[in-house]
Amino acid sequence: MKAVISSLVLACAAGASQLVFCQPAPAIPDSEVINQIEKEYWAKENLHSSMQTALEITLYIALPDRYYLTKLDENRLKQVGCEYKTGDPKLIADLIKTIDDSDLQGENFSLQNFEYREAIYLHTSNDKKIAIKFGRAYENYPKLLGLADGRKIAAKKSLLEDLYRFAAKLDPVRKCEYFIGRFRGK
Repeated sequence: MKAVISSLVLACAAGASQLVFCQPAPAIPDSEVINQIEKEYWAKENLHSSMQTALEITLYIALPDRYYLTKLDENRLKQVGCEYKTGDPKLIADLIKTIDDSDLQGENFSLQNFEYREAIYLHTSNDKKIAIKFGRAYENYPKLLGLADGRKIAAKKSLLEDLYRFAAKLDPVRKCEYFIGRFRGK
């Protein structure tokens, strides 16, 4: 009888331990995922530190309610968009903070349908030009897609209105004033 009870206890213990030891282990990210995360982190840090040396900012904004026969590339945005420039250190610091607060992250998307709608050029003290460009904001997509020095990125959609508020602090550009003017004094 003792042998039967001992066998039952041992069988139950073995069965119970199997539940504990046979659970799937948490997924460990592979080295490619870790490397990508590290690259994105250092790219963001490099972008942030480079932006801190900006002496001048040029911002291009396409008219948000206009659709063009051909999609806007960088050169065409400069032709048809509104140009805003400043070398004011306080305004530059404000825009850099706005960019930092926009939660820039690496993003994977196709450039095939990407259309330039906003572009920020930061001219730094070491004659480097940092380019951050954004595409059209889509109602059904929660982020604003763009490129930062050639890397695909996404930002909070609210960055778009923040850029309009920034432009409203600068001299008016006649063709954009009908919508940028709404942000003056805010």
